[in-house]
Amino acid sequence: IGNIPMSYIFDFSYFIRLSLLALLSPVTMDIIFNYFAPLLNSVFSRLKIATISRKGPDAITRNSLSRRVKNGRVIRHLRYDLYLPPKPPVPPKMETFVSETRRDVGPRAVNNDLKQSSSNPGRTSKSSKGKRNSIHSLIFFPGFSIHHSAYADVAARMSDMGVPVAVVSLEPLRLAHRLLGTGVNDLKRLLKLAGEEVVQYYKHHNLVDRDTEEPVILDWALGGHSMGGYAAFYLVEELMGMNEKVS
Repeated sequence: IGNIPMSYIFDFSYFIRLSLLALLSPVTMDIIFNYFAPLLNSVFSRLKIATISRKGPDAITRNSLSRRVKNGRVIRHLRYDLYLPPKPPVPPKMETFVSETRRDVGPRAVNNDLKQSSSNPGRTSKSSKGKRNSIHSLIFFPGFSIHHSAYADVAARMSDMGVPVAVVSLEPLRLAHRLLGTGVNDLKRLLKLAGEEVVQYYKHHNLVDRDTEEPVILDWALGGHSMGGYAAFYLVEELMGMNEKVS
């Protein structure tokens, strides 16, 4: 090549002009409009549908959820909302109870009434020899494109019947997929965190027998709506295949 300058051999402007001509050629334009354009149009249309179909809670559900949070019946976290059973009623003072009962039915009825045992809402069955305290609880996965707080009404009604419910948050994509928050390891972390809070709540409000040395056992069930139900199905299948218990 001898005396030919290097700038002439590697003329970058020439390659840029050649690339632009190749892109604007009829063959390239045909490939773009007949193959890539329909593909991009399909992708953008699906994204548009997913954006439009995103649903959240209505005003009544939001207000109800706010009241339960203030009352301590709902604990909100980044990855889940935990709905807890009702707190037991505060028993009246003994002096007031005795004075009112004496005025109505006499002292003998007071002694008989004091021997009766009262039950608290949400309490598990009392433990005895050979039995353990168990709490039946639920993990719930939302459907595609639905905000987890939209299930506040259903979760609150179940918690009113004594079943703690943890509704999983799948933000921001709201897609129940094992790579997006519904894998086995994600479920194990959720069971551990939510389980600790449920046990702490039950012990604090005396909803389990704290006198026994037996541990409190949480019997978790998995459920969901739409794609969340499918996620619950394959998670149960994988956990059963692993044949292990989550501690």
